[in-house]
Amino acid sequence: NTAIAMFIIVGFHIFRIFHMWSITQLYTPINMPIPKWFYYFFNFIQIYITIAVLACYPLMVLFDNKFYLILAYIFVAFGILWESLFSLYNLRKIRILFGSSKKTALIRSAKRYIRGIYILIVLICIYSVFQAFMCIMILINNPFISFNHSLGVVVTHSFILIVTSIVLLFWNYQSIKCFGCCGYLSSNSVCII
Repeated sequence: NTAIAMFIIVGFHIFRIFHMWSITQLYTPINMPIPKWFYYFFNFIQIYITIAVLACYPLMVLFDNKFYLILAYIFVAFGILWESLFSLYNLRKIRILFGSSKKTALIRSAKRYIRGIYILIVLICIYSVFQAFMCIMILINNPFISFNHSLGVVVTHSFILIVTSIVLLFWNYQSIKCFGCCGYLSSNSVCII
């Protein structure tokens, strides 16, 4: 269970960095600075998730009660949902801005990023709603939908592992300037592997 708690914290950190990277990729072509409160918002959500996991997992071990584990999953699902909805809102604003601009190569490139990131974030929103639903159904002793809810939680775990892997692939295979035989990554790039 400690490994799962650490994965949730590290995975959510990767998720937060992905969102900041995607916002940077959208704001860079139009030379707009990213508002500072974006950083504060994402840091707040990460602290919220870290505290929830660090509080719920020891309580689960201490009292030998899976209620705290499910509660931690609900906190994580809502944190992911808040962060994803915030990112979708920002994508919408940027899409409106790009719709009225001239079609340069940078704008076309940014629109491709928007489409890819938009699809990924919508999938993540669906994941978080499904995860919260599954956990709430497990907490209710008499769920109104009958199927294996524990299997649903396992499926959502697999989904988030796949999405985290896709995020890492986006970072590793982003287009970069190449000088000779060695690639160049900007100081804002993140490579975890």
